[in-house]
Amino acid sequence: MSIIQHLLAFVVAVCLLITVHEFGHFWVARRLGFKVLRFSVGFGKTLWRRFGKDGTEYVIAAVPLGGYVKMLDEREAPVAEADLPRAFNRRPHWQRICVLLAGPAFNIIFAVLLLTGILLMSGIVQVRPVLGEIEPATVAGRAGLHAGDEITAINGHRVSSQRDALLDLLDAVSDTAPIAVTVRDRDGGERSTALAVPDPGERRRLTEPSALLAGLGVRFYEPPIPPMLGTVEPAGPTSCRLLRRIVRSGGIGVSFGDGVVRLDFFLLNLSLDIFRLVRRLGSFRLNLWGVLHLGRNGVCRVRLVVF
Repeated sequence: MSIIQHLLAFVVAVCLLITVHEFGHFWVARRLGFKVLRFSVGFGKTLWRRFGKDGTEYVIAAVPLGGYVKMLDEREAPVAEADLPRAFNRRPHWQRICVLLAGPAFNIIFAVLLLTGILLMSGIVQVRPVLGEIEPATVAGRAGLHAGDEITAINGHRVSSQRDALLDLLDAVSDTAPIAVTVRDRDGGERSTALAVPDPGERRRLTEPSALLAGLGVRFYEPPIPPMLGTVEPAGPTSCRLLRRIVRSGGIGVSFGDGVVRLDFFLLNLSLDIFRLVRRLGSFRLNLWGVLHLGRNGVCRVRLVVF
């Protein structure tokens, strides 16, 4: 989004929040018998004005960063005898407090209703707790868990997402008993097993969320991610037309020297998981440089430098 689009979105959001806030003051004041003189969204020069049957003035002003509800009040101007009971300063204190609190209350109610509507329309994305590669020497491997198994229950409690599984594992590892896990294999059959961590010190260490899955040897399935570039700087070294699309690489040469690992890739139609390669090498910064122009044969040569 451009800066102008961000500014317009900000103005629309502020206008909406202000309108809801001021409508809260307005609606409660009218229901409690206050006389409302003006309901304004924005301030400054009046762009639109309309009078209701009860004499209330409805206004949209030029600067949409504020708003107000003006009520009859003896402290601001003389009030006709017939309207004195409806003046703000003549109403009971509890009613005045209700009017003042109505604005924030309407904002909270609006936020709850808006989020509820969004969730009802779009739903909540949950990732199934399907296991990825399991090392045989880990707790999960010794329990007989395999890649492709889906966790369906932990200690008898049904789980349907990775988040549920993580929370239940964290709760179960805090106890001293083995962790009962029910899984469904690729063929749809269910079986039960137990994750045994008898060492109390190890269990305490696993109560750290960052250490839990790795300590148990549980790794959730990660779908293969193609090495697709997001944005490419026009003046940068990766401004090759081919690199604005999917980078697919096959054939790799690796050379070591002076602490620098150089990787020469040929961009063909073979898939290579660059991310796993770099992860095996460790935490490195990955730079693209020395890009040649795209040739007629559809091959673009790129040199990747891993520092």
